[in-house]
Amino acid sequence: METERHEPVLAIQSGAALGVLRGLHFQSTMKQSKLITCIFGNVQLVIVDVERLSSNFGQWISIELKSEMNVYIPGHYAVGTYAIDDMAIHMGYGERFMAEFSGGIRWNDPDIGIEWSTNHPIVAEKDLNLPGFNEYV
Repeated sequence: METERHEPVLAIQSGAALGVLRGLHFQSTMKQSKLITCIFGNVQLVIVDVERLSSNFGQWISIELKSEMNVYIPGHYAVGTYAIDDMAIHMGYGERFMAEFSGGIRWNDPDIGIEWSTNHPIVAEKDLNLPGFNEYV
């Protein structure tokens, strides 16, 4: 009898200094569910529903994760993080990363209207150049 083979689930650890904001990231095909655990520090986690057929399309939720807290995020959400203080998180993914399907939405897009814990985060150039929500749509 042949055994079914599965690719291993990817898991990474990521850290950030106080004030660093990353996101909003998602994978458009082969959607990646995530299990995010805060190892230490505090992080504002923001998720935005990017599933066009969802009744919550374009809506967002903000959660403050503290040490040893975790949250499961289905694959049809874009994810952003803001380091409220120095922090580290562990992310386990339900699907492998595929760069060709990697996408994102600008963190401060007024069409979404996310209420971040800051108005002046440290943001990587890659994330500053992401399209707005209406451009994604």
